Amino acid sequence: MKFNFENIGFIDSGEIELNDLTVICGRNNTGKTYISHSIYGLLKKCHSLRLEIANEEHIDSLFKDGECEIDIPDICLILDDISKEFSKKSLKDVFNSKEDIFKNTSVSLSIDDKCNHFFKEYEDELIVKLGEDTDTELRIVTRKNENTIIINLINPEVSKGFVTYALHRELVKLILRPVIPSTFVITSERTGASMFYKDLDSQAHSLLDQIIELKDKKKLNPFEFMDKMRSRYSLPIRSNIDSMRYAQDTVKDKSHFSENKENFEYLFKKSRDVIGGSFKTIGSGVYYLPTKKRNRDKVELPMHLSSSATKSLYLLDLYIRHIAKIGDVLVIDEPELNLHPDAQRQLAQLLIRTVNSGIKLIITTHSDHLLREINTLIMLSNPNIDNEDKLEIFQNYGLIQEDTLSPDRVNAYVNSSNTHKIHKMDVNELGIHMNLFNKEINDSSNLSKEVFYLVS
Repeated sequence: MKFNFENIGFIDSGEIELNDLTVICGRNNTGKTYISHSIYGLLKKCHSLRLEIANEEHIDSLFKDGECEIDIPDICLILDDISKEFSKKSLKDVFNSKEDIFKNTSVSLSIDDKCNHFFKEYEDELIVKLGEDTDTELRIVTRKNENTIIINLINPEVSKGFVTYALHRELVKLILRPVIPSTFVITSERTGASMFYKDLDSQAHSLLDQIIELKDKKKLNPFEFMDKMRSRYSLPIRSNIDSMRYAQDTVKDKSHFSENKENFEYLFKKSRDVIGGSFKTIGSGVYYLPTKKRNRDKVELPMHLSSSATKSLYLLDLYIRHIAKIGDVLVIDEPELNLHPDAQRQLAQLLIRTVNSGIKLIITTHSDHLLREINTLIMLSNPNIDNEDKLEIFQNYGLIQEDTLSPDRVNAYVNSSNTHKIHKMDVNELGIHMNLFNKEINDSSNLSKEVFYLVS
């Protein structure tokens, strides 16, 4: 799965190919957030945009015969159409910005042509009820080794236009469901979302402001009103706010990991270690429960009284325990946010365990500590290391096999401040080649040595 970018923020051009772990680095203001949020936005739009896959003859057959068959379309061409639609109309909404900022921007998604063959081996059935007050249903079926999609219309009591709209939307969902994963994002603004989510309903605030203005001016411009009612936050930030706002409902669900907790206990244990406790989400809010220590009372802290590091980890824990499905894409901006270097090392282990549990992970980072730990875990996957030596390291440092990751499962990129392009970094048995960080570390070390000799 590849994402191509042209003229997006600081970046003139570049390509990101997703791997099990995808790392994006770069100096400040080089477009890392533009890249990660665009990937999130495009994957989300793949499941919500509608394309005209069925024609008028298909719709007429549905109403006349109650059934029609559609040739399976080329998935690559569908993604090309979605990418164009996304770049032209939806990208500005992802960032909640003016159209002219992205008028020359292109963000596109492409996949291997073998996905077309994979879809023909795929069997699925989608039943869509068209309205609460009617028995009208669409039934969309694909069968293995067949080149058509079978559609049935049951009890057609709604208009052709409504059926057409629903069919186009649901066909895109059905066709892309086996090849386009669900995605979840954790932004660098997550600490604010976790603390102020109850106050961040900008639409409610806008409505109140407009009512006051109407009272003062005795008039209201409907277009200006609708513009002000739009949330001021980007789509990923709104998603984080919503995740917090509806967390008390989300915790009623179980992620794939929680449904098989015994098999994934290694993941939950590492999550508890990184957090230093656990979270409790109830109607009155979110509480942090630090791990109880001997001779100390049990403590429950409301989120607003917990540390910034604790706030930054809440959404990751919520995702792992209550949302995650095998095959998801998880996007995290600056996972190291507010964490001590030791906690960053622990977090790197948690991230690797998450990848080894079946989640594709995209991270943007400035952290040398995080990447060095990831590199160590990549090196530990080397099959040439003697098993006894590896087991000794595992025992001495509290590691397990699920903490290691082979280099072929990692892609790493840097946004260059010189070329304004995305460059792929080498990844081998020694890990990610971190030239961006190594130069800064060496410069800092050399300066420190020179000054040390002057004062000693």
